[in-house]
Amino acid sequence: MNTLKYISLILTFSLLMACEMNEITPTEYVAADEAITNANGVKKAVVGCYDALQSQSYYGRNMIIVPDLVADNLKESGTLQEYVEIDNNRMLADNATVLGIWSSLYDAINRANIVLFYVPKVNDMADDLKNNYLGEMRFLRALHYFNLVRLFGKVPLRLTPAFNPTDANNIKRNDVSEVYAAIIDDLLFAEANINNTVRGRATKQSATALLAKVYLTTGQYDLAKQKAAAVIAQFPLESNYSNLFSTEDPAEVIWSVKFNAQDGNRLALYFAPTGMGGRNEVVPTNELNAAFESGDLRKNVSIASENYVLKYKDIATGTDKVIVLRNGEMYLIRAEAELRLASPDLSLATADINAIRARAGLAATAASTKDDLLLAVEKERRVELAFEAQRWFDLVRTNRITAYLPSVTANQILFPIPLSEVQASGLEQNTGY
Repeated sequence: MNTLKYISLILTFSLLMACEMNEITPTEYVAADEAITNANGVKKAVVGCYDALQSQSYYGRNMIIVPDLVADNLKESGTLQEYVEIDNNRMLADNATVLGIWSSLYDAINRANIVLFYVPKVNDMADDLKNNYLGEMRFLRALHYFNLVRLFGKVPLRLTPAFNPTDANNIKRNDVSEVYAAIIDDLLFAEANINNTVRGRATKQSATALLAKVYLTTGQYDLAKQKAAAVIAQFPLESNYSNLFSTEDPAEVIWSVKFNAQDGNRLALYFAPTGMGGRNEVVPTNELNAAFESGDLRKNVSIASENYVLKYKDIATGTDKVIVLRNGEMYLIRAEAELRLASPDLSLATADINAIRARAGLAATAASTKDDLLLAVEKERRVELAFEAQRWFDLVRTNRITAYLPSVTANQILFPIPLSEVQASGLEQNTGY
């Protein structure tokens, strides 16, 4: 079935009637105009928008595993055929994991769009609270589109809600530049209007941090440097790298997706060995293991001596948080952005690289030229952010895929548009699929 129609019919409000964040208790499907008529309805609908992040096809599993599996940080060691295709860079258009990611992202977008549509019509809310909710929804929508455009390239850009099947008719794929323009517009609004400070919810700082990533991806390096610096000024680096994954709310974390026993993720389950009750579905590659320098404190936090991922530990209930934005990455964004300026200050970039290395127990980088420092950033991003959904996007963004995955062709850089979407909606397929 056409996913863009399907989400408009059922998925959008299946979880909007929850009462508290991360305590989702679905009851029945509710028409949007019945669910969002007052402040209480908005509050519940907003919770449903955050709940969309917890899908196993999204941050509950595949959005974390797939970017390292399609790259060179993870390899398939289990039985999932769709993971085998992804690992071998031989995806088919009917790959179930790819379809799940596409569907979950458009479901999440439509939820946000419906809240954005109804909030201005609610009368029992102050304008600053309305703008805060609008900012949170636009942050989420920007995040979803950022993930979509990096995976699939041109995608349908829907900025209004789909309430029925006809709303999804005559869809087309928008140019990448149009999608990024909408992402940036959403994030600038979010940055200016969010006043929320609750952990797990979008904040002004999370919008700024995501802008830094977007500007780096789109080659707007001076802006990326500015936004990263603004975040660095407000968040500390954890003195102990292990605290990032053992502490519930580390000071360094700008924004993460929260899970609990009722709404758990499946990351530890898929990473852990069968002897521990896991599935042993994917394991770190030899190349990633070798990328850690001797004495790097991050390795034993990231990879067990038996070679499985350690950053996610709760096999039984999946309550590990999923870090999406943290200050350690902002240092590396600022360093790379500086190096890509027309007249970079190599000392500034070196200082940011060394701040990350010092926390890892390593000596200062030996790199001294611009090109060597860019390679140093690339290496630090790989080991610092391993299993945090970064590696594939980094290799694509820097045109460095063939340096590590020489068998990957230009046609395999983008994921296939799901076959069901091509057949039902006539969407143009990416070249090579």
